[in-house]
This record gives sequence, structure tokens and C-alpha cells, in this order.
Amino acid sequence: MVKRNKEIIPRPKSCFNKVKCPNCGAERIIFDHTTTPIACKICNQELARPTGGKAIIFGKIVAKYG
Repeated sequence: MVKRNKEIIPRPKSCFNKVKCPNCGAERIIFDHTTTPIACKICNQELARPTGGKAIIFGKIVAKYG
């Protein structure tokens, strides 16, 4: 038998992302498992669309937090 070390507190599978808008270049921090559509505040282009799990992100991910 192989002994496995159990994690006391498991790491979350979700995180926050800083996304750059492909249209105007503005950056916005969004949750990667979002439940509502996220749009750019400047040009109103869709940045993320919910799918029931991980969201579809249309912009470029600049940084990950978490």
C-alpha cells in the first residue's frame, strides 16, 4: 500500500484574474467562476461569459490572484 499525505486544508480551484480588454486595453479584475456576464466598463465589450463552471474569458489574462 502506498501512503499518501493528505492536505489539511485543500487549495481552492478558483481564483481572481486581471483581464485586459482586447478592444480598448482597459484592465479589470474578475472571478474566473463568475455567474453573471462581465463587460468592460469603458467600451462595454463582453469580457467573460458564465458556463455553469469556469467562465469563458474573452480578454487576455494579465495576472492571477489566488
